[in-house]
Amino acid sequence: MCLHRHVSMSIHPDVVGCNGVGFFPKTNPTFEDFWALYPRKGHRKEALRAWGRLALKSRLAAVQGAERHVSYWQTSGTQTRFIPLPATFLNGEHWEDELPGVGGSEGVDSILKRLKGGA
Repeated sequence: MCLHRHVSMSIHPDVVGCNGVGFFPKTNPTFEDFWALYPRKGHRKEALRAWGRLALKSRLAAVQGAERHVSYWQTSGTQTRFIPLPATFLNGEHWEDELPGVGGSEGVDSILKRLKGGA
């Protein structure tokens, strides 16, 4: 399912198309691409400032990583208030974070079990 059915191809010419998760900008994602994708809105100025400090390669990685996180947050039912603000996501390079149950990282249940001495 594309998360960006509302994004017009004529407005965003760098958008290649949906890949089952969302959209991937071809070469030069804009702040507006990131902002449209990111589910928590707030502190737009700070997010725009953080975006401006990113190199082009990091901008592409941030958008792609944000898509993975959005998919995870939707699947896991994460409440919006527990999603980092956009500036926090960008400044902390959270697109590089491993997600529980994805990429070999542990889920909360397995961590709790291990901490209690169960595994």
